[in-house]
Amino acid sequence: MSLTAYKETAPTNSYQFTSGAGYELPEYAFVAPPELHSEKLVRHPVVIVGGGITGLTLACSLARLGVKAVLIDEDNTVGVKGASSRGICYTQKSLEIFERLGIFERIAAKGVQWSVGRTFAGEDEVYSFDLRQQGNFHLSSQPPFINIQQFYIEGFLVERIQELGVVELRWQNRLTGFEQNAECATLTVETPAGTYSIEAEHVIDATGSHSPLRKWLSVPFDSRRGDDRWCIADVRFTTRPPVERHTWIEAPFNENRAVWQHLMADDVWRIDYQMAPNADPEYVSREDVVRERLQRQFGADVQVEIVWVGPYAYRSECVHGMRHGRVFLMAESPMR
Repeated sequence: MSLTAYKETAPTNSYQFTSGAGYELPEYAFVAPPELHSEKLVRHPVVIVGGGITGLTLACSLARLGVKAVLIDEDNTVGVKGASSRGICYTQKSLEIFERLGIFERIAAKGVQWSVGRTFAGEDEVYSFDLRQQGNFHLSSQPPFINIQQFYIEGFLVERIQELGVVELRWQNRLTGFEQNAECATLTVETPAGTYSIEAEHVIDATGSHSPLRKWLSVPFDSRRGDDRWCIADVRFTTRPPVERHTWIEAPFNENRAVWQHLMADDVWRIDYQMAPNADPEYVSREDVVRERLQRQFGADVQVEIVWVGPYAYRSECVHGMRHGRVFLMAESPMR
């Protein structure tokens, strides 16, 4: 065992340019793994790298089936460092999966159900729908959509995994090295209490688009970065807009660029503003700039609490293969 100064997880995807009061996320205690105090290499059937929604969903599925596994994550909480609501719209198929895993009731109690969407071009409504009027949505007992901040679902998955007690969750365990052969993979893991190694028959890479495993394995992929720039504003209003999804193809209050508007849990509205291709992420995320943008949309006297603001941009990536030896890529590791 070697002692190390464990570095705090760094923000990614320009999330360092954020403002607002932020969200209060759960924190999970670091527990020293038994390998830190043993020279014997322990081989696990499955090691999942990454505790986001995909890694936790897989871990919960394995726990439900009684398959032993270890999940390691470099942070001590859910969500991405510095991030906001992130994924918010969960369809019937996803909700059916969450029901099988035993967390749907928690999601339904916390989230917001909706079925009506309206699309505008300037001041004109050009399209609308009510999903409850479409026959295929009655084939499931789940509602058409539930809006809820992604970190809530991740937290519910953590609780459920702990209830099932088959999969071990290791927080503040950062993957720093990897090698594999015909028999197994060997992972080097850094923690606040030192560095250790473990073996795995199968490794699941759920670390996201900045996957270290993908780099170490020299996984070939196609990449294309678009010029779309967006700014997310998670806000609370004193006067609530209607509980519908509103989309503007050309929003007159946003220089004729697109806008998406959704209600989420905790009475927080997620509003995505399309920015100019050359927009400065630090500038568009400033709280005074966001307030001015909100006033243009809702009126000069609008009263809002800014929960979180941050920029994002689209990048398209797709790997040529999902399996590389004993490593399986999933979530944003193989594509984005």
